[in-house]
Amino acid sequence: MTAERKKILVVDDELGSRESLKAILYKIYEVVTAESAAEAAQTLESQHIDLILLDIMMPQKDGITFLKELSEAHSEIPVIMVSAYSSPRFVFQSLRLGAADYLNKPFDVSEVRFVVERCLQGKPRQHPLPPVEGDSTGAGEVTLKKPDFRVGNPEI
Repeated sequence: MTAERKKILVVDDELGSRESLKAILYKIYEVVTAESAAEAAQTLESQHIDLILLDIMMPQKDGITFLKELSEAHSEIPVIMVSAYSSPRFVFQSLRLGAADYLNKPFDVSEVRFVVERCLQGKPRQHPLPPVEGDSTGAGEVTLKKPDFRVGNPEI
């Protein structure tokens, strides 16, 4: 008798990112994809999902907003946040809102597999979450906006 493979839902508006994660994980896990939070919500209603890989920057509903909803409706499913924008504030807010971990784009194959397996086993993050500078509430709230990559931007 073979064990049933764990099912992972990849939620990202970018086809390339969805396909990259699927290619990294498909030999080990069953991978289903969604290009929006709305499509992911439908998938969650119709299928058993063991883990979610969720992009932060998506149109209509961003990943942070969807993570808040998932924390209430599907708190038993670990969520790994994914983004090309590795701002520490996004990472901290995601983790404070219940994300199991965080992955940066472009993906490192070994890191993706390691983090996914660790989260599926229910193991905690290896490093404690430091406080966000200037955040006395501990909420780590940030406003999502696409970064400004113009030359001379002091935030880069």
